[in-house]
Amino acid sequence: MSRPYPRVIGLGLVSAVGVGRAAFAAAILGGRTGIRAMTEPDGPAYRAPLPPLDFAGALARYPNAEIAGRARDACARSGATVRAGVLAALEAWDDAGLDGAVPPERIALVAAGNNLTSAAMHEAGARFAGRETYVSPRMSLSLMDSHLLSVVSQVLRITGPGLQVGAASASGNAALIAGCRLLATDEADICVVVGSVGAPALVELRALANAGALSWDAMSVPLSADRAGFIPGEAAAAVVLERSSSSRRGRLRTYGEVRGWAHRLHASAGPEPDADVESDVMRRAIAAAGITSDRIGYVNAHASGSLVGDSAEMTALDEVFGEVAVPPWLNATKSITGHTLAASGLVECIATLTQLEVGVLHPTIGLATPISANLRHPSLGTPLAPDAVALTNSYGFGGFNTSLVLGR
Repeated sequence: MSRPYPRVIGLGLVSAVGVGRAAFAAAILGGRTGIRAMTEPDGPAYRAPLPPLDFAGALARYPNAEIAGRARDACARSGATVRAGVLAALEAWDDAGLDGAVPPERIALVAAGNNLTSAAMHEAGARFAGRETYVSPRMSLSLMDSHLLSVVSQVLRITGPGLQVGAASASGNAALIAGCRLLATDEADICVVVGSVGAPALVELRALANAGALSWDAMSVPLSADRAGFIPGEAAAAVVLERSSSSRRGRLRTYGEVRGWAHRLHASAGPEPDADVESDVMRRAIAAAGITSDRIGYVNAHASGSLVGDSAEMTALDEVFGEVAVPPWLNATKSITGHTLAASGLVECIATLTQLEVGVLHPTIGLATPISANLRHPSLGTPLAPDAVALTNSYGFGGFNTSLVLGR
C-alpha cells in the first residue's frame, strides 16, 4: 500500500463503562471494568451490558439541532442497540467536524457485523407464532443486519458508497480495512465506520458456551492461564477515516493513522484458530506499514478469553516477536468491555488510539497468571513510548484473521 496513510479524525463510543469516548478513556486508563455479575436466572453469570441510555437527553445536547431531529425521527421506534449505534456515529461525526464540510456523495459509510438481530428475530418469531399476518411491515427493515447503516445514512445524509461487512468477531477490523480501501481507490474522501451492538439470542449464547468459547458460569480473564471463555459485552463504536490527500478545511484533530493492515482466511468453516495464519497477518500488516516487528511497542490482543483462541494468539505473537530484543507490551481491552463481538475491532481501535494519545497503557483487568511471560503485561499507569507504533488483532469463527498497525 502507498503512503501517506488514512487518518483517524473522529471517534465515538457507547460501551459498558459509559456513553462517549471520554467516559471510555477514563475507565480504561483508570483500570475500571464494565463486567459485572448478572442476576437474571437465564444467561451467562457475567456480562458487560450497555448502561441505560438517555437518548432524548443526548440528542437535546447535540450541537446540530437538524441532525438531532433527524436522529429522533429515525429512531422513534428503534431499540437500545440501534440508538447506541446512532449515538456513537453522532459523536464521531461531531468530533470530526464534518457538518457541511464534505459533499455527501464523497462520504462513505461502512457498518460492521452480521447476525446482529438474532435476539430480536427469535423474540418476534415466538411472539407472532401462528399469527404472522399481524407482523409489522417495519420488521422487514429493522431485522436486517444493515438497518443501522441505513439509519445512520439517513440521519447524517451520507450518500457515498455503503457496505455492511460481516466477518464474525473480526467484523470491526474488516470494516476498517474496507473503509481504508474505499479511500485508497478514491471512491470517497471520508469514511464513517460504525460497529453495531450485537444482541445474540439466548440459544446462540448457549451454543457458544457449549462450544467452549463463552464462559457461562465463571468469571474469566483474557490471557490468563485459568481463563474459561469470553465474557459477553455490548458496545457500539464509530471511527471516522479521512483520505490522506484530502484538503478539506476545518479538521479539528487527528488521532492517528492506519499505517498497515492484513486480512486472510484460513480455509475453515469451524471455530478453530490457525496460529500460522495469525502470525502471517501480523507480519503482513507490519510490512505494509513499512516497518519491522521491533518497531511495534504495543499489541492490543484479540484475547477473547477462550481456551483455544488465546493460546493460538500467544503462539502467533511469540512467533512474530520472539526474536525482538525488547518485546512489545500486550493487553486485552476485552477485560474491560467484555467481548463486544462485531464491534470489538472498532472498540479496540479506539482503545489503542486513546493509549497512544496519552502515552499510558491500561492493564488486563484481573490478570494474575499470564499464559506466557514472553511479552510484557502492563500494570495500571504503565507508560508507553511517545513514538510507539501499535498492532491490534481481531479474529473470528469461520477462518477470519485481521491485523491493523496504528500510529500517532
